[in-house]
Amino acid sequence: MSREPKSMIWCESLTQRTNVSRVSLLSDKEAIMREKAMMDEQSRLNGARREGGIDTLKETILDNLSELGNIPQNLINIINKEDHIDILKYWTKIAVMSKSLDEFKEKIK
Repeated sequence: MSREPKSMIWCESLTQRTNVSRVSLLSDKEAIMREKAMMDEQSRLNGARREGGIDTLKETILDNLSELGNIPQNLINIINKEDHIDILKYWTKIAVMSKSLDEFKEKIK
């Protein structure tokens, strides 16, 4: 009956454990990469939603102001340059309540 030396059995056991560790590390790395990709995608979607919301607010402001008359280009430029969603929400309310373009201009200063 031939028996392998203890050192050979130990090496074989170490090799198996090392391979298991490599697989485990690879699985962890893949999981982290997948999670990061999902977070990046969610961030991109949130940014797109935010951008869409900003564009919609600008359009709503301009639509409401167009009911009051011909909107001067400088006022269109001011509205289109604004990227703070809270300011645009406020301006939307002002646009709805204003009785003239001059009143709107005065209130957004």
